[in-house]
Amino acid sequence: MLGWLFGNPSGGKVIDKIASGADALVFTNEEKMDLFIKYQEATAPQNLARRLLALMMVGFYLFVVLLAVITWQYQREYSDFLFRIANELLLIPVTTIIGFYFLKRFSMGVNQ
Repeated sequence: MLGWLFGNPSGGKVIDKIASGADALVFTNEEKMDLFIKYQEATAPQNLARRLLALMMVGFYLFVVLLAVITWQYQREYSDFLFRIANELLLIPVTTIIGFYFLKRFSMGVNQ
């Protein structure tokens, strides 16, 4: 029984297998960086689509706000409706998108 647990010439060592499995659960900084680089390479084709969707969303928000400002002189009720739509439905997604694309860059420093 102890030969099976600690290893013998005919079989593998259970303790070594458990230790190697536990070691595989903890990544070093180098392994984390390698995985990050592989992730960046795998998702590189999606960058253009993400940026296009982000620009479309922010552009639509700006269009609604501009339309609300223009219509304020002529139809205040419709302008108030557009401002409500912009604030209640579009503000949080647009703020999240802008934060996703620009906040990391500013937190790391403007020159980077």
